[in-house]
Amino acid sequence: LSVSPLLPCLSILPSPSLSSTHVPVGEDQAHHIHFARDVAGTFNNVYEEVFTVPEMILCDSSQNRVRSLRSPLSKMSKSEASPTACIYLTDPAEEIQQKFRRAVTDMTTALSYEPDTRPGVSNLVAIYAAFSGLPHVEVCKKFAGQETPVFKAAIGDLVAEHFEPLREKLADFEKRPEYIDEVLHEGAMQARSIASEVLGRVKAAIGLR
Repeated sequence: LSVSPLLPCLSILPSPSLSSTHVPVGEDQAHHIHFARDVAGTFNNVYEEVFTVPEMILCDSSQNRVRSLRSPLSKMSKSEASPTACIYLTDPAEEIQQKFRRAVTDMTTALSYEPDTRPGVSNLVAIYAAFSGLPHVEVCKKFAGQETPVFKAAIGDLVAEHFEPLREKLADFEKRPEYIDEVLHEGAMQARSIASEVLGRVKAAIGLR
């Protein structure tokens, strides 16, 4: 637990040549940026300017987060008790379609985007809009007059199709564990090189060498 708060800093505050000037995060991750800014600012003020103090870009709000398919008042999370509440990138197409068919909506068949009063339906509209590139209003127009199961089937097909290339890539990687090991090794070597540079600058700044 004492190390965990530092881990985000390690990805945000690398060498000066790679330092993040602006970091996009969701509201629930904002505290990581605040902590990284405190660490960088304090070190720069006490010793010398080694780290770039990053600016935070909030990328979402409570209105446009992806919500649980079973409890649409909560955000979608892999920690939910129900396995049907969350879409996993590795889910087979049939499972994705089934999860959307079971998604919680309401008794009104007409499609609309009203997050405050119709969270379940609005969540599905938002997901379809994100994957199709259509505005919320256009999604509602596209399925005007159609029953909710039709829309659920369409969004299930759309999401499943979108993730198909990823599933194929993952299946290919699973057949080539030696390639994964090679990539991990190369990444570790690059990380050590960056870490050595940062550590050297930090040691020089505080007088350890």
